[in-house]
Amino acid sequence: QDEKLNLELDRQGMLIRQRIMISNDLHDDAGASLSSLLLYAGLAEKSSDHDLPATKKHLQRLTTGLRQVMDNMNDIVWALNRDEQNEKSFSSRVKDYTYDWMDTSGIEINYAIDGQAEKLITSIPARRNLLLIAKEALNNILKHSEAGSVYIKLTADPSNLFLEISDNGKGFDAAQVQLGHGLYNMQRRAESLKGTLRIKSEKAGSGTIILCKIPLARISD
Repeated sequence: QDEKLNLELDRQGMLIRQRIMISNDLHDDAGASLSSLLLYAGLAEKSSDHDLPATKKHLQRLTTGLRQVMDNMNDIVWALNRDEQNEKSFSSRVKDYTYDWMDTSGIEINYAIDGQAEKLITSIPARRNLLLIAKEALNNILKHSEAGSVYIKLTADPSNLFLEISDNGKGFDAAQVQLGHGLYNMQRRAESLKGTLRIKSEKAGSGTIILCKIPLARISD
């Protein structure tokens, strides 16, 4: 009975932590974005009668921001939804993210996703953080790498899950570059799952490899 009680207490504690995480995500992602959108809407309203170019600029920012909020909300819903019959896989969510800009950027994206490995990602924190690590890495590639191709690999061994994202872009000296906001967030998310994230990009033209390793015990319920 004591063991059952302790297991139930652990389960309840995990649910409370997950609710706090979701609440923080909603506050950080949606809350900040909605405040900016409200500002752009007000600016567009003020300039609509006398400054058409400024109004157009504000409306463009408003449209971009709304898309971002919708994308963030979809990520949270996906992390919460673990209906095996109806849900999208991890790789499907990543492909959804790259679909809009893959053709326009000219970047070729190649996948090597182990289907059994991605089925292991069942806990809400793991689903949420691994997806955001992948999206942040891909966003950095799109913005900075000048790459022609990207390789996304997901595998597992008996102890760990491995997410590797590499590109053939211009690279950078990882030893000389301070972690920007995006790279810091990726490391923080990996560490929240008791994992590690390493960045390999030794010299210009060598491309970049991001390798995330997470213990299997941290990705499953």
